Amino acid sequence: MNLSLLTVLCHGKNNSQLKELLKNNKILNFINTFIKDKPYYETPFRFLKLLSKNATLPACIICGNIISYSIWNRRNNAKFCSKTCKYSKEGKENTRKNIEKTLIEKYKVKNILQHKKFKEKQELTCLAKYGTKFYSKTSECKEKVKKTSLEKFGTNNVMFNKKVLKNIKNNNLLKFGVEWPLSDKTIHKKTMNSLVKKHLEKLKKFNLTLLDEYQSTKEYYNFKCATCGNTFKDHLKNGRIPICKHCFPSNTSIGEKELSNFIKQFSSNISLNDRTLINPLELDIVIPEKHLAIEFNGLYWHSEEHGKNENYHINKSLLCKSKNFNLIHIFEDEWLFQKNIIKGIIKDYFNSKKIKTNFITFKKIDNKLAKKFNEKYNILGHITTKNNFGLFYKNRLIHVLSVGKPRFNKIYKYEIYRLSSTFNFKIENYFKVLIDNLPLSIKESLIFYENKRFPIINKTLLDNLIFLSNSKPSYFFVKNKNRYSKYNKINRFDYKIWDCGSTLYQVKY
Repeated sequence: MNLSLLTVLCHGKNNSQLKELLKNNKILNFINTFIKDKPYYETPFRFLKLLSKNATLPACIICGNIISYSIWNRRNNAKFCSKTCKYSKEGKENTRKNIEKTLIEKYKVKNILQHKKFKEKQELTCLAKYGTKFYSKTSECKEKVKKTSLEKFGTNNVMFNKKVLKNIKNNNLLKFGVEWPLSDKTIHKKTMNSLVKKHLEKLKKFNLTLLDEYQSTKEYYNFKCATCGNTFKDHLKNGRIPICKHCFPSNTSIGEKELSNFIKQFSSNISLNDRTLINPLELDIVIPEKHLAIEFNGLYWHSEEHGKNENYHINKSLLCKSKNFNLIHIFEDEWLFQKNIIKGIIKDYFNSKKIKTNFITFKKIDNKLAKKFNEKYNILGHITTKNNFGLFYKNRLIHVLSVGKPRFNKIYKYEIYRLSSTFNFKIENYFKVLIDNLPLSIKESLIFYENKRFPIINKTLLDNLIFLSNSKPSYFFVKNKNRYSKYNKINRFDYKIWDCGSTLYQVKY
């Protein structure tokens, strides 16, 4: 028996056939003798496996030793014989260069996170796994930072280390002329003015006036409600919006009562707490003449805490749709804080006027104008993007379409972020006019998500849309009459409330 003959005998054999060969004592004795001083072959069977594949074990690029069968079998392109070689300075440098070379060949970037596709994918993965786009914002990461800081600098916070503080102070002296920028009167005044302006603008939206001089978010202040004149104490900590208890007592039915009274201005034929349309389920408000139903969803009474699961709201919508009714779902906080938008949406069902396409102008508008319009007329507010388009009637902005890169569906090139309209006035076939005037590069691969809580898709809009899919309902966390995105999850948040999901369409042109 010799190696050449054994190679011929093993060539192309499968595992069972190789095991049969090992039953031959002459072959087994020859192999044991051959591999006695060659431990990298490990066993007679593995030696035969190499011969059957006409393969040889490579040498380690760091130390020159032959790589063992186990390592070679795990990775056919193995270059290191051990972790010691792999993680040596030379080994790490070799790995880095190979990765860099591969990335340049495949994606034309040296670092994978320089590529937009993978950067977005990483952010989405972090959102799903940790509830934030960046791992550094998680409590887990913060604890690790504290631990590392303690080990390296002897303190939980690197800012408490004297050497680090000295470097920061020296840099501030060079840049601002003082050790701490806020100790400079000019910088401090500018910063405080900016904060005060921000808070006052926020309060103005909710008909509130700050009566005291602003100090910080930690303080309690006197506020005045512009609606009823009531004065009360509250704070602005953690982004809190003060609530006038006179206008909004701690009773969710008050908001529902206000809503029904508002609707009675436009129709006397409404049914409250209706159990006839989708019996035995109840609907808060039904307006038969408009084929419209409205649910006022209190943040506690319509949450999981009170037995309302993920399908509760969407099931009601589907049942109404089967009866040819649209169902609008209004969350309690939307009525509290976005009342004008809710009123405008409802008024559109009664008094919306159609404007002929004469004197209509299509323009690309800047983000500032689009933001102002979307925040005034769209319940979801604004998303920053460079691609904002408007329809003007005699120089008055009537419709806004905001477009950007898809956030969830990467098959298409663009997504409609916001489609907003003034209340009471609509240009005939406005959606078609907007789409027709969009650049071809955008409209040829464009999708649109309809929020099922506020159905807006009618027969006219459907002419320019192709149905793709329905998404599952999503949820919000609820705390102190505020809803928080599921991506902002914090353990202390009390409970979940579910929406109705959305419908995905492709825009056709």
